[in-house]
Amino acid sequence: WASWLPVCSALALIAFVFGARVWAALLFLVLYNAAHLACRVWALRAGWSRGLAVAGALSTPLLRLLGRVAAPLAGVMVGAALPLIFVHEMAGATDRARLVAAGGAVVVAALLYLTRGRVSGVMLAALMLGVTWIAGLVSW
Repeated sequence: WASWLPVCSALALIAFVFGARVWAALLFLVLYNAAHLACRVWALRAGWSRGLAVAGALSTPLLRLLGRVAAPLAGVMVGAALPLIFVHEMAGATDRARLVAAGGAVVVAALLYLTRGRVSGVMLAALMLGVTWIAGLVSW
């Protein structure tokens, strides 16, 4: 699930940029919940047929393959969605706003590079959210 959520979010963002608007939210909900329900049905069937040996069902080749593919797929999808949504949101912005946004992107990239392995993703996300909030208050 740690990879499926970003994949569905990225697909919905890409659909939004290309004009899907409300349909993008529906796309997210359908994709995310379809996989969620399919996994629940599979788990119920596996548990019903294997009983207490259900843990062995988790080592099937298909699940191992999906586990290896999920994280890179999420990275590619989010990597594709971020520039698209950035360009979409910056349409009509002033040159000053574009410069500030580009500077912010460079700062975020530098923080990610400098803190890799030393700071948790949650802590870094909270820090970036706080800085963004303060920047919004200052520029308001």
